Amino acid sequence: MLIRDRWPPLEIIITSGHFRLDDSDIPARTVFFLKPYDHEQVVAALRRMSASM
Repeated sequence: MLIRDRWPPLEIIITSGHFRLDDSDIPARTVFFLKPYDHEQVVAALRRMSASM
C-alpha cells in the first residue's frame, strides 16, 4: 500500500459499503469498517490509534 510505504507510522481506517475485506487483505495497523458502521466502534478505534502515537 502506497500510504504505508510513504508514511510508515500512519494509522489507517478504511470504510466501504461495497466491499468486505479480511484482515489478511489490509496492512498492519489498519482498521476496516463495513458501512453502515457502528459509530462507537469508530470512536474506539480512533482513541486506540491516537493513544499509540
